[in-house]
Amino acid sequence: MIGRGTRLHIDKATGQAKKDFLIIDHWKNFAYFKLKPDGELDHPSEPLPVRLFRLRLEKWSTLHAQQFDTQSAIEELQAMLAALPRQSINVRPHWDELDQLLAQWPQPDHAVIEHLSKTIAPLMRLAPLCGLDELQFRVWCERLTVAWLKSDEAEQLSVKQRVQEAIASLADNIPEVRKVQEQRAWVATAGFWDHLDLARLNNLQETFAPLMRYRTAAPKNTVEINLPDAISQRSWIIYGPSGEGAFAESYREQVEAWVKRLADELPALDKLKSGENLSDDELDSIAATLNQADLFVTEDTLRKAF
Repeated sequence: MIGRGTRLHIDKATGQAKKDFLIIDHWKNFAYFKLKPDGELDHPSEPLPVRLFRLRLEKWSTLHAQQFDTQSAIEELQAMLAALPRQSINVRPHWDELDQLLAQWPQPDHAVIEHLSKTIAPLMRLAPLCGLDELQFRVWCERLTVAWLKSDEAEQLSVKQRVQEAIASLADNIPEVRKVQEQRAWVATAGFWDHLDLARLNNLQETFAPLMRYRTAAPKNTVEINLPDAISQRSWIIYGPSGEGAFAESYREQVEAWVKRLADELPALDKLKSGENLSDDELDSIAATLNQADLFVTEDTLRKAF
């Protein structure tokens, strides 16, 4: 839109040249990129099979540290390794190591866990394990187990809600789901969660994970309301030499963010921040720095906005 606006144009009827243009920034892109010049940072998502393997590594390590029996956890990890497609070009270089891990599982130390997490875990994205709903439920169950082992009450509460919602969403008319009706009712009670142990957590995962393919979408009820729009008072200010304007609150946010960034770069602003006295030249340098495109900060615009 800026490109369109800055195109030169002569009105054929009057011979007048275009002098200005208006951009209506409905989604506040100008304000957003002034507050976050680099935009949103990329947060790559971790494939569910990789996440599941790493959680099971963490569970195995924690069980060992707390002197629990780790055989079941090791068998889960080995079963995931056995599911890897051996002919895959990504898996082939690891054949010897996979055979060794399947024959004899190592002791958990930091170097072993770091290696398995960084080298072997990423391969799990290639393994045809199960459906996404089942994988997601197993991830929740492993998170719950690790949180229980570490006595992380906040994490337990968060995952418990997801697990209960997933179980409650199973279709009632499926024979396999009807068979576990008692267990479903039990999981919905406080008694189930007040006395968690490893056996109960393992049983929870093995009972319900295979049934997750029978989840149903929660019905969405449309709620119609008839309320008048209420617009609170907003102050529009003109702050630029060519008629640039913004709502005062938006302008304030942008100015504050800019000044905070400048405080680490401009020596005079850093002195001001520290409460030191400034010379007239230093004050002039601050004023000159602030009164630039695109915010044109002056004493007058600051009075309007603040």
